[in-house]
Formats: sequence, C-alpha cells, structure tokens
Amino acid sequence: MEKKKNGQKKKRRWIKFVVIILILLVILFLFFRRSGNTTFGFTNEVAEKRDIHTTHSFSGSIAPVTEEVVQSPQTGLKVKNLLVEEGDTVKAGDVLMVMDTTTLEEAVKEKEAAMASAEKVSSVAIRQASNNLNTYQQNLAENLDAQMLASQQAVDASYTALINAEKAFNNEVTLNNKGLSASILSTTTAVQSSYNALKNTEATVANADKATADKALESPRLAYNQALQNYEAAKLNEENTLTTLYDNVVTAQNSYLNALDNYRAAMKTSDLQMKNYQFALESARAQADTTLSELQLADLKRQLGDCTVTAPIDGVVTALPVKVGDVAAVAGLATITQFKDMKIDIKINEYDILGAEEGKDVTIIVDALNKTYEGKIKKIAKVATVEAGVSYFKSEVEFLADEDTRSGMSVEVKLPIYDLENVLTISNKAIQTEKDGSAYVNVYGADGKSVEKKSIVCGVSDGMYTEIKEGLKEGDTVLVPMDFSQGMVVVE
Repeated sequence: MEKKKNGQKKKRRWIKFVVIILILLVILFLFFRRSGNTTFGFTNEVAEKRDIHTTHSFSGSIAPVTEEVVQSPQTGLKVKNLLVEEGDTVKAGDVLMVMDTTTLEEAVKEKEAAMASAEKVSSVAIRQASNNLNTYQQNLAENLDAQMLASQQAVDASYTALINAEKAFNNEVTLNNKGLSASILSTTTAVQSSYNALKNTEATVANADKATADKALESPRLAYNQALQNYEAAKLNEENTLTTLYDNVVTAQNSYLNALDNYRAAMKTSDLQMKNYQFALESARAQADTTLSELQLADLKRQLGDCTVTAPIDGVVTALPVKVGDVAAVAGLATITQFKDMKIDIKINEYDILGAEEGKDVTIIVDALNKTYEGKIKKIAKVATVEAGVSYFKSEVEFLADEDTRSGMSVEVKLPIYDLENVLTISNKAIQTEKDGSAYVNVYGADGKSVEKKSIVCGVSDGMYTEIKEGLKEGDTVLVPMDFSQGMVVVE
C-alpha cells in the first residue's frame, strides 16, 4: 500500500515538472516572437561603439611618508622635564623634553680625577725607564758592562795564545826542515864526531894485528853506535814535539773561536737589554699619552651639553612612550609624523606588472570617507617577493592627503590600464571560442533564420564588453546564447 502511495507521489512530481517546462517554453516562444527573434535559444545584440576602461585594483592601508622616531642623545639618562603631549603639533627644533644630567656630571668628574692620577703615575714611570736606559748606555760607553768586559778580555787573551802557539809551531817546523833543531843538531854533531874518531882509530891500527886493532876500535865503535841511537831518538822526539806544538795551535784556535762566540753572545745580550730598556721607556710614554682620555672627556662634556631633545621635523607627536623619571628607551622617546604626504603599500601581482610603472597616476578610494584621491606610483621593487608560490612586487603609492585621512585606513588603489573611447564592442556573452582558441560570434544566415559562425578578432575587455577589431561593423546583429541554468526551477 505504501509503495503505491510513493509511486503516485513520484508521478505527480513528474507531471508538475513537465507542465512547468511547457509553460517556460511557451513564455520563451512568446518572448522571442515579440522581440522579432525567430531563432530559439538566442537573443539579439547589436554591435555598437562605447568607451572601454580597464584597471588593476589593489588593496592597502594608509601610512605616512615621513615619520621619525626620536632617539635619546645618550643611553641610560632619565627624563627630567616633558614639554609635549601625544597629539601635539610641533615644528622642527621645538624642545620635546629635557634629560637628567646627574649621571653625566658624575662621569665627567670621575674621568678628570682618573686622568690626573694617571698623569702622576706615568710621569714616575717615564723618569724611571729613562734613568735605566741612560745608565745602561753610559755603562756600555765606558765599557763597564761586566759581561762585555769579560768576554772582550777572553777574546784578547785567546788570540794572543793562538798567535804564540802558531809561532812556536812554525819555528819548530822551519828548524826541523833545515835540520837546525837543537836536539837534532846536537845528535848529528855527536854522530859526525864519533864517526871521525872511529875512522881515525881505524887508520892508526891499520898495521896492527887483529886482536890489537879490535881492542883499539871497540870504544870508538860503541861511541859511534850510541851516537846513532841518540840521533834516532832525537828525530822521534822532534816529531813528538811538532805534534804537541800542532795540538797547542788547534787548542788555541778553539779557545779563540769560543771566546768570539761568547763575545757575540754578550753583544746580543747587550743589544737585547738595550731594546728592553728602550721598549720600557716607549711603553711608559705610550701609557702617558692622554689623547684617548681627552677625547673621552670631550665626548662626555659634549653629551652633557646635548641633553635637550628636539623635534627633527614638523609634524604631530603620534607616540610618546615615556614620562618624567623614565630611563630613555631603546625604542625611542617619541614619534613625529607628517600627515600631509601619505603613502600606501601595495602588492602588484607578477601578471599585472606590465601595466604598472613608476610615476603612473592611480585613483585611491577610501570607502570609510566615501572619498577619492589622486596619487602616483612612487616605487616598484625590482625583485619579486614569493609567498606560498605566488610572486608579487612590493610597491609604494603616494598621494596628497587632507585632514580627513588617517593612518591605517583601508583603501582601494585603481591603476588604469586601457582607456579606449568610441570603439566597436559586443558583450562578452556573445563571444564564443573554438578549440584552437580563435574567437567567433553567432549571426543570422542569409535566410534570416539559420545560425552561422563568424570569425572575429578581439581587443581589450573590461569584463562586460570586448573591443572588436575585425569581423564586425557598427550595427551588425549577433546572437547571444541564452543561459537556461539561470532561473531554472526544480520541483521536488
């Protein structure tokens, strides 16, 4: 039973739907017939001339072009007197507040006392370092430096010893080469004498018998042999003497070289000591230099005379975050704003940048005031900013404000792109697009009833109407497809 009821309801819905469709078709037929259009699904439109104006629209908020934060002339100072209030109008040079100078006055006194004390200490240090240097230089000049004197005497003594050793060795070598050495000479003489004695004895006993001759020659032969032995011993002794004298020369040379090394070391030590005394004097003089302290003192005195805070520009005190007794804040003591020239920061999309140029006129709409102002694009960034994959160029618009404008108000900036007058146009609804992107419109065929396509060349569009550059002339009729989705009623 229930299924039957549901079926009847659905049937009634379909009947209503069909009736409504028939009614709509009748209405459309009567409409087209009254308007003279006998082609179903289209409305007529005539190509006509009109003005087309296109703009880019940007949103932003008003901000002052000139705004300066007044900083404290010195950090750490307290506000002593406050001469303005927030909202006051001031001129450049007007006194805004006076700072407390107590801290600076104490700093000046401390610096002056420190400089006086440092001057006394430095004077004593310079005198002491100068005396040390002069005394050492005098000792060197008078050869009273103990180490230098000892090393010089050692060089002189070792040099004399070397000369004597070389002389003794050379003399002995000369005598030895000539055979004039005392030991050699005496032994040579003894050999010759004993030899002569032996020969004389041999001549004397030449006619004697053998026994007598042998007995007579025994003593001379012994003497001669002994002389020969003494000669050989003298030669060996002479070689030993030469070796000893040569060793003495080598030893003397080493002693002399060591003495020279010691002397040079003493010289280096002396030079180093001299440089140490000179450096001590230079350091004392450098520490006595008061240039930096004088500059610091001058800066403190300058700060002491610069404790009056004045307005840097004409304008209005828009922020005054301090009160009497507050220490000067890093963020600033006050903010002075000029409201005559105002600016608007906007973001120009990368696809709109070709129509934007610095110096180009714009229209500024302030909805809150129901006013319109004229302005110019002052700056356009050369480098795009990218956020969430979208690129835009930061830009600044300036305009001459009036007493109604307020910083922070939201505005709309309109940038004219095209300004065409008296050009042939049709509505955007009449323009159709082929798959290849070319544009066309529907027109009546030669019989006045059929529909044909006609290619056109489009120009600028303002969103409702489009300029037609080719394909139509003024007064031509085009067919605009109807949008049946508008006003369609669905019956439940």
